[in-house]
Amino acid sequence: MKTQFVFTKAEIQSTQTLLNELRQQFNNPEDTQFIHNATVFAHNLPLRLRQYLNDFRLCATEIPPVCLISGYPIDDVKIGATPNNRKERKGAEKTFEIQALLVLCSSLLGDAFGWSTLQAGYLLNDIFPAKGQEQEQIGLSSKEALAWHTEDSFHPYRADYLGFLCLRNPSNTGTCIASNKVVSQLSETQINILFEPRFVFRADDSHLHQHKPTSFGGSTDKHMLDLLEKSCDNVKQMNETPQAMPVLFGSKESPYFCMDEIYVTGIDDEATAAVHALIDIINNNLSDLILQPGDICFVDNYRAVHGRRSFAAQYDGTDRWLKLINITKDLRKSRDMRKTDGSRFI
Repeated sequence: MKTQFVFTKAEIQSTQTLLNELRQQFNNPEDTQFIHNATVFAHNLPLRLRQYLNDFRLCATEIPPVCLISGYPIDDVKIGATPNNRKERKGAEKTFEIQALLVLCSSLLGDAFGWSTLQAGYLLNDIFPAKGQEQEQIGLSSKEALAWHTEDSFHPYRADYLGFLCLRNPSNTGTCIASNKVVSQLSETQINILFEPRFVFRADDSHLHQHKPTSFGGSTDKHMLDLLEKSCDNVKQMNETPQAMPVLFGSKESPYFCMDEIYVTGIDDEATAAVHALIDIINNNLSDLILQPGDICFVDNYRAVHGRRSFAAQYDGTDRWLKLINITKDLRKSRDMRKTDGSRFI
């Protein structure tokens, strides 16, 4: 289900030197100039790491849809406490080094982008348990397992890859994953149906108005808030009048898929039966990946679905804490929903 890269001591040392140099230039891993030049800076990462990520990007049919980068040290005290609410965005300098590494690795797969409707104005999203949202189908839940899904399955500009950075996982909570390889267990008739535009996807709760942020990147500038409002209206429209689309696409020999255990619906009885068959197969083929502090994991959002097991949150600053980054292979395709050519937010 996954491949794994493990840093050697020499690779750790050279990477630390690079990140320390970048720390002298930038205070925040979301600095506009840092993001703009990330691919250039990434040329100085260890050669073996760059080759590993290049293979993951280009050898989609030959290797698993998940890659794991392990062995980079992280200081549990230095990174500070796990946040406890959506508005808490302090302490970027404490985690600059490891977040910068996530950005650099991501830049070798594509361009980072963010959603104005989701943790608005931030490319690096926090994933941690939040009080009052334990039972919701969002990344901030805990008691409720997060159902498996293609990230942002409802949206035409969903990510090609997702990058996860584990800062803390004391509960050893598993990220559940299933590969598109399971499609081979379907009948030819079912596969043909799933290739047809007979399915609708709706937005998950995190994009909807009840979770709409009140600022954009910490700013209450009117132009930014107008953009946020327009984006929320776009999501609302997609949710209320979704366009029918296929579940499977690409090559029938090794199809990509867009799936969501909860938010997909067939528009007729045949389509419903076919998608339920795929749901059953995925449920029977889930495997768990338990991320450890310092791990960076990339998921191919066309070739794998992912979710999260339930866990008991403590809300004491030591809970599970991940960073998430969305990556697209083609930033241009979303130009109609971004404010400027250089904007990274949809």
